[in-house]
Amino acid sequence: MIWIEYRIRLAGKMRSSILGFDRFHERDFDVLYHNVSHMIRKRALISLGQLAVYCGHYIAESLRSEGHVQEITEKVKSVRTYCRELDDAEQISFGVMIDSLPRRVFFVPLAR
Repeated sequence: MIWIEYRIRLAGKMRSSILGFDRFHERDFDVLYHNVSHMIRKRALISLGQLAVYCGHYIAESLRSEGHVQEITEKVKSVRTYCRELDDAEQISFGVMIDSLPRRVFFVPLAR
């Protein structure tokens, strides 16, 4: 099980939610990644909730399957780039918890 907590600051208010996912299949992850990144590049309207789910999956899958710090760092950089495309977001951050490491939280601040 992968747990993802996301916090979004918008118009001075912080919203937070915790999402739990069973094993996330790589095939589904790839489809989600390509679809959402395409929407962001085209500046299509997406909700911050959709972005949070996308980023959470993106980071969680990296942590679960790769385990390589350099690759995780590169993926976080690309997530930061995508989030800067959204004008309304003041701050987005994520914590990722994995069952085998329940006390480790990976926060990714995405401030403009």
